[in-house]
Amino acid sequence: MNFSSTEIALIGTEHNVLVKETIDDIVDNGEMDVRGSLNETFVAHSYDQLDPDEYTINYNLFAEPYVVNSVNDIIDSIYNPVQRQIMDDMVSIVENENDLTTKLAELASLKQYATDNLTEFEQAQTLISIEVCINSAKLWFPTDQGGQGYYDIVNTYIGNLRSGNRMSASGTVGTIVIADAVGAFSGFLNGAMGYLLSGGAANPVSNAYLLGRTVLGAVTGSVNAGIGAAIRAHSH
Repeated sequence: MNFSSTEIALIGTEHNVLVKETIDDIVDNGEMDVRGSLNETFVAHSYDQLDPDEYTINYNLFAEPYVVNSVNDIIDSIYNPVQRQIMDDMVSIVENENDLTTKLAELASLKQYATDNLTEFEQAQTLISIEVCINSAKLWFPTDQGGQGYYDIVNTYIGNLRSGNRMSASGTVGTIVIADAVGAFSGFLNGAMGYLLSGGAANPVSNAYLLGRTVLGAVTGSVNAGIGAAIRAHSH
C-alpha cells in the first residue's frame, strides 16, 4: 500500500478546498444544516454523500465537546508504539505555544521522521494525517499568524447569529486542527478496514477509495469541530 508524495500532498490541498467551500456555503446561506452543506460540497467534487448514520458517527467523534476524548482514545488504541508516539507528538506540536511558522516546521520534521521509521499501511496513514494537519493549521489559524483565519470567519458568523460578541480563538483552533488530522487518520482506517481484516491480498482497496474516505473523515471532523467550537464560545 504505497502512496506517492504527490498523492499525499493532494489530500491536504483537497481537504482545505472542501472545508472552505462548506464553511462558505453555511455562512453565505445563513443556515446551520451542517450535514446538508457538507454533502453539497462532497457531491460537487464527486465524493460520496454522508448518510445520517455516518454523519452521526463522525459528529460524535470529532465535534465539540467530544473531540478531545476521541483523539485520546484513538491514539491510545494504536498498536505500533512508534506510530502512537508520532501521533502524540503531532498533537503536542499543534497544542504548544509556538507560532504557526514554527509549528509547520516541526510538523514537516515529524513527517520526515514518520517516513524514515514507519512502513506500508502505518506510514501512509500517518503521513496523510500529518499532511492534513499541516494544511488544516494554515486554514484555521488567524491571519495575523499567517493562516487564512477560517475560525475567525466561523466565530464571527455564529456570534452574529446569536447577537453575541466575537470571542477569542485562543486554545480553540488547535482543537479543530487536531480533529482534522485524527479525522483523516480514522477515515483512512475505515476505508482500509476490509483490506486489513482480509489480510490485505484477499480484498484489495484502491488508493483513490482510501483517499476519498480519508477526505470525508477529515473534512467532516474539521467542519463539526469548527462550528461546534464557535457555538460553544457564544453559549455563555
